[in-house]
Amino acid sequence: MTVLRFPNRPSRRTYEEEFLRLCALRREIDAQLDQLVEMVSALGDEENDGGGPLVTMSVPGRSRHGLRVV
Repeated sequence: MTVLRFPNRPSRRTYEEEFLRLCALRREIDAQLDQLVEMVSALGDEENDGGGPLVTMSVPGRSRHGLRVV
């Protein structure tokens, strides 16, 4: 959970700075999710005979990924 940090009487600049901080945080999270999807996809690419468990990742704002893990 992200905590919004505001002083008692926030200025417009404070809101803008917090918005930019949250945007940067969102980009960082998106990049980490992309790396996770690539890692799990790579596991499924290694000579999978189709017998492994099916791992489905549902990420808000992204398409659904059906990934088979050996």
